[in-house]
Amino acid sequence: MASLLVVGSDDALAATPKPDRIQVDLITGSPAPGGTPTAAVPTTLVEASTPGVTPAPEQVFTVTVSFWAGTEPAAFTKDTALTVTSPQGAVVVLAGVATAGATSAQVRATMTTPVNQVRLTVDDVARGQGANDVAAGTASAAQRFDVVEDLRYVPSTRGTALTAGIGGDDGKCTAPTRANPVCGRAQLPLGAVSDNVLLSVGACDTVYARCGSSDGSVVQLLADLDEEVSTPAGTVTQDLYSKTAPAALVMACDKVLCGQGSIQKQTLNYSLAGNDALQPVPPCPAKNTIGATQEVCVDYVQSKRDNASDTYLYFLFTRDGRVSVG
Repeated sequence: MASLLVVGSDDALAATPKPDRIQVDLITGSPAPGGTPTAAVPTTLVEASTPGVTPAPEQVFTVTVSFWAGTEPAAFTKDTALTVTSPQGAVVVLAGVATAGATSAQVRATMTTPVNQVRLTVDDVARGQGANDVAAGTASAAQRFDVVEDLRYVPSTRGTALTAGIGGDDGKCTAPTRANPVCGRAQLPLGAVSDNVLLSVGACDTVYARCGSSDGSVVQLLADLDEEVSTPAGTVTQDLYSKTAPAALVMACDKVLCGQGSIQKQTLNYSLAGNDALQPVPPCPAKNTIGATQEVCVDYVQSKRDNASDTYLYFLFTRDGRVSVG
């Protein structure tokens, strides 16, 4: 009969060190429609919640953090509550505890105000209760995100025309009003390849969204707008829409914001990247046509004012993105 004695090394027996800093690793929210180009998807998709009302799933975001002592993974010695703050507005933490011995944790939270470019800081609650040598973790510039006013998924079918609005008094952009002066209507003559299209309407500001007024809005459309097609040469990816047969997002703007001057002086701003600041949209060279060197344009031939002096600007595109006016 033989016996075997295994002795662990000092490293194996050493306790996990206590953390000296928190690191923000990931911030997640609602999913984009399947097949949406990665570059078009914002860091986090989340809708503002209503104070005093239990948040819906699309109104909750999750912050994943890790704990470190220098370059070594670390852990708290007892269950420790975590808090999240932002200079862009109040954050309501729904759940967030660093379990004793765990080197990472998740915090579920929500924000009640639509705002752009949110930057989060995660700390342990003990900081406000005396001395604390754990440095808080702040999200990087690449992890900033927008909290939108409304976010919804509209069912879509490849080859079937889709028209859907977001914003306005009724949430469907039937018409812009003084109370809700900017909204958007998606017009996809061939629908989308993805099973649904995400539409959102969010806050305007003068820097990131390039709006002249905070009364404006940023409207976003995300979907899969290309598909794989079998050809004699093999499988290729083809765009559902082209520069001569584009999709459109009609930006409706109430006369209180867009009722003055010629319609050609009303401008839009856009981004086809999920986290980039918006830039001016050029005019189209012809009706329902995107120029050869353009990726998007404003079709001033189709754009119009109605009898109420409200403005409807036709933003033409072949790829999803965000558009602002106001």
